[in-house]
Amino acid sequence: MIKLFRNIRQKLLSEGKLQKYLKYAAGEIILVVVGILVALQINNWSESIKNRELESVYLREMLEDFKSNLQKSEDTIEWINEVIPEMITLLEQSSLDKPDIPVDSLNYNFSSLLTMPTYNSTDRVYQNLVGSGDFKIITSRDLKNDIANYYKAVDLIELVQRTHEMELVNSIQPYIIDNMDFQSVGVYLLDDWDMPPADDYERILKVMKSREFRNIIMLKLSILSDLLEQNENIKEINKKLVASVEKHFE
Repeated sequence: MIKLFRNIRQKLLSEGKLQKYLKYAAGEIILVVVGILVALQINNWSESIKNRELESVYLREMLEDFKSNLQKSEDTIEWINEVIPEMITLLEQSSLDKPDIPVDSLNYNFSSLLTMPTYNSTDRVYQNLVGSGDFKIITSRDLKNDIANYYKAVDLIELVQRTHEMELVNSIQPYIIDNMDFQSVGVYLLDDWDMPPADDYERILKVMKSREFRNIIMLKLSILSDLLEQNENIKEINKKLVASVEKHFE
């Protein structure tokens, strides 16, 4: 094709048809430019299709992560809402002259002092998306903002959890070990092991009457309240994310 164009130009020059040559040359340039533009357009179109397909793959995988994270937050909220009444029961029992519930029930509630719910976000797909530089292929700006807001909330809840884990390790656990019958409490934490009962009832009564005991319970309640708020917040963000991604595929 290039050889044909060259032969035509040479023939026009040899015949002295300069004006026709210039018109032909200009037309040839225009044809080449149009060809380049068409090729670029086809390439951009092909790249756009490739990006949309890749976007769909990422979003489908992220949707599974968001659904999993939503279930995690719901499970954590359910756990917290079960433990809060246990702590309130301990406060109520501490105000009585003598607890009116069985000692094993008290020990079961004491064991909840030593546990801490942890929200661990599944973010493998998101990390791959960001690490590969493909985050830019997400076309919806609103969805990008929702994803960014979610991971900001994850950073916050992880910070809150680390703070409260330190309170558990530095304040609550030492108090239980130093002041209570840890063996009796441990029975409810080590389900896989057979442990003999050790119900030091008199010691339990004495400890429950102390101001330190009530302070520990209030500390635990404040921790649970904080974690409940954080998990409810991240649950709502997760629900919005799931809805946004599902809408993308409608």
